[in-house]
Amino acid sequence: MKDIRILFIQMLAVLTLFTGCDLTMDLDDVDPGFVIPKSQVVTDAESAELLVIGAYTTLKTKRKYSALPEFTSYAGLSGEASTYSWAIQRREIYNNNPGVENTSVKTIYVAIYESIQQANLAIETIGAVSDDVVSAGEKDAFIAELKFIRANNNLNLLRLFGEFYDLSSNYGISLRETSATSAELAVPRVTVQATYNAILADLDDAVIANIQDRGVNYRVSQEAAKALKAKVHLYMKNYPDARDLAKEIIAARESGLDLTEEDAFDKDLNFYNNVAGSIGVMFAPFNNYPEDEYGSYPPINVGDSYYGTVGVGDPRENVAKGFYQFDNEAGDYQPPFYRASHVFMRLAEVYLIHAEAAARAAGGGVPLDALASLNEVRTREALGLPPVAPADYAALLEAIRLEKVLELRHENGEDLTDIIRYHIAGDIDASTIKATLNDVGKFIWPIPLDDITLAKDQAGVVIEQNPGYVTE
Repeated sequence: MKDIRILFIQMLAVLTLFTGCDLTMDLDDVDPGFVIPKSQVVTDAESAELLVIGAYTTLKTKRKYSALPEFTSYAGLSGEASTYSWAIQRREIYNNNPGVENTSVKTIYVAIYESIQQANLAIETIGAVSDDVVSAGEKDAFIAELKFIRANNNLNLLRLFGEFYDLSSNYGISLRETSATSAELAVPRVTVQATYNAILADLDDAVIANIQDRGVNYRVSQEAAKALKAKVHLYMKNYPDARDLAKEIIAARESGLDLTEEDAFDKDLNFYNNVAGSIGVMFAPFNNYPEDEYGSYPPINVGDSYYGTVGVGDPRENVAKGFYQFDNEAGDYQPPFYRASHVFMRLAEVYLIHAEAAARAAGGGVPLDALASLNEVRTREALGLPPVAPADYAALLEAIRLEKVLELRHENGEDLTDIIRYHIAGDIDASTIKATLNDVGKFIWPIPLDDITLAKDQAGVVIEQNPGYVTE
C-alpha cells in the first residue's frame, strides 16, 4: 500500500471535489462537487482509496470535528472552561446550558454531518465503479471503512443531540444514508431505535463482514469495528451482547494490557501512528506532527472538578494535566503541551466496557469476570495500582465509572455519557457528580437553530428541537 503520507497529499486534490453540507448556506446554493459525475473520480483502486482517505480526514479537520473531545470535556468532568470573555460558548457548555445558537455546539453538529456527507459520497462513487476498474473485493473493503466512519459519526450525533439512553424516544437524529444535494440536506429526525439500527447495520453488514486489517491504527480494523459495536450494545442496554463481544476482543489479544505508561502516554505525538494495537490504540486518525496539523485541538483546562474526589496520587493524574498546560516559556501550545490526535477507541476502554456489561448482565453481586476486567486496567505494570474489591453491585458499578474517568481522560466525552447512563439507570444522581447536570432536558445539546429554521423555510422539512430548548 502506498505510503499514507503520500496518499494524504494526493487526497487534498480530491477533497476539492467534495465540500461540506452546512445548512447555514442557502439550500439552492450547493457546490457542484455534490453532483460531480462519478465516472470522473475513480479510475482505479488507488483513486478509490484516495476517496477513503479523504473521508478519514474529516474526522480530524482543524477546528471542526477535532473540537469534539474539547467541547465534550467541558460538558462532563474532564475539562473546565476558561473565564475569558471569548470563551462564553465554552462556559455555556461547561454549565450544561448551551443556547440554540451556541457556535461551539453548531461547529460539532455541522462538522459531523460534513463527515457523513463525505462518507456517503465516497460510498456511492466507489460502489458505482465497475468490477473491471476496481475489483468487487476491493470495493467492499473500501466501503466497509466508509461505513464504519458513518456509524461512528451517527453514534456521536446520537450521544450529543439525541436521547441515546431511551430506546423508545422519538428524539434520534436526522439520519442521512445517501449523499445530499440541495434541499435533500434537510432530513427529519428518526427514532433512537432507528438510529441504533442504522449504526448496527453499518457495522454488521459492511464493516465486520468485509473490513481488511491494514495493520495500522489510523485505519479501521475488524477489532475496532467490534469494539464500537460493543459500545453501542452497552448504550442500548444489550448487556449480554456487549459483554460477549468485548470478551471476544480481549481473548483475541495475546499481549493484553502489558503497556508501559511511557508508551501509553508518550508525549511524542506520533505514537498514535504505531502498528495497530501496539500501545492499545485501536483507532485514531493519522497525524504526522508537526507537518500534519489537521488533527490538533486546543489544550483543556484540567481543574479540581476532575480529580477533586478521585485519582489523587494516581499516575494518570499528572499525565492528563501534563497534556493540557500552556507553555509560558515558548508562548504557545506545543508538544508536550499540544495534543494532536483524537483517540476514538483503545483497548483499555474495551476492558471497561466488558466490566460494566458483565456486571449489569449479572444484575447483582460482584461477578468475577467483571471485577477481573476492571482490575486488569488498574493493576497493569504501567500503573501498578492495587486491585479494588467492591463490597457490592453498586460499589462495583461506581468503581468502573470512576476508572473510566481516570483512564479515558478527554478522549470522547465518555465521562458525560456515563453520568447520563448511570443516572437514567438509577445508579447515581447526576447532579451530585456535577451540580449543573440537574435537568434531564439538558443532558443533551440543542439542534442548532439555524438548521431547524432553514430546513423549514427552504425545504419544508420539520426538524424537531430537543425538549427544553426553544425553536425560534
